[in-house]
Amino acid sequence: MVDEILCLSDLIDDYLRRDEKPLPIDEIHPHEIGLCFRHNYYKRLDPRPTPKNKLRLFKSADFAHAFIRDVLGSTPKVTLVGSEKPFSMPFDGFKIVGRYDDLITVKLAGKDLPVLIEVKSVSGKTVEHIRHVKPHHLYQIHPYMMANKTPLGVAWYIARDTFADRNFSVFYDQAIMNESVMRAQVLHQHLADNRLPPPEARTSRDIKFLCWLCPWWRECQREYNPKR
Repeated sequence: MVDEILCLSDLIDDYLRRDEKPLPIDEIHPHEIGLCFRHNYYKRLDPRPTPKNKLRLFKSADFAHAFIRDVLGSTPKVTLVGSEKPFSMPFDGFKIVGRYDDLITVKLAGKDLPVLIEVKSVSGKTVEHIRHVKPHHLYQIHPYMMANKTPLGVAWYIARDTFADRNFSVFYDQAIMNESVMRAQVLHQHLADNRLPPPEARTSRDIKFLCWLCPWWRECQREYNPKR
């Protein structure tokens, strides 16, 4: 009866959609750096509402992140220094902006070693299929590490259904950081010039998954270039 008066499911969708806003062309987020140039280009120049199922998926990922944060904050084995802190790294004509997940310190040889934690939620019940840090996650974690001057990071994969987990150490690599900045610069230049970038996801095994549910799949196939 209530649903005849008010669709309660719509309340969830309205709540999750409340923070959606256009993305500026001069701000690149770390999680975008290793993903498809063209996908990120379309997101800014031909924005579409995020599908409802994706919004809910993103929220379920937040619950996994919150769980890890509670774990880190409750143990005497590490010190939780900060969570969800924003940062901005300016470059020529653009900046890399974002929020890191968690920063902790651990005792090593009597000293506090800072460690950057990047939590990646995974659909399903297991993380056994994840054998190493995914390349696009390496591009993502390095700006966080550079911004916090941390030589060590952890990519922590957690299954949303069961909280099964697997983690990998990431040592700061200036070559990867340079590549991250270069990729952000290339994306920004394409956006500034209104020049369609290459369709990376179509030709990359690592990020092919972006094509499966991409809102711009048809536009990408016909090389559509939206005007600014």
